[in-house]
Amino acid sequence: MMWPVIFSMVQIGYLLEACLKATNCPILSDETLSQLLLVFETMAKSAEQNGVILMKLVPEIQGFSKLQKEIADLQDALQLAKKTFS
Repeated sequence: MMWPVIFSMVQIGYLLEACLKATNCPILSDETLSQLLLVFETMAKSAEQNGVILMKLVPEIQGFSKLQKEIADLQDALQLAKKTFS
């Protein structure tokens, strides 16, 4: 049941790498960066402590909607894995 989590993590890595190579790589505001940090920190703490995965709103990343969707999909995959192992 961890395959969806692993797949999402690999996809996020691929999308971030593609973003770095893109000529239109967005410059994110401090607010957007802090929201993204909160999303990833919440997922990491929940997974580390084997707790409930709290869904956080993933901020819009102008021009990179696939990345935004994949981060949300990772949250969903973590929730599904948690329900399966509980």
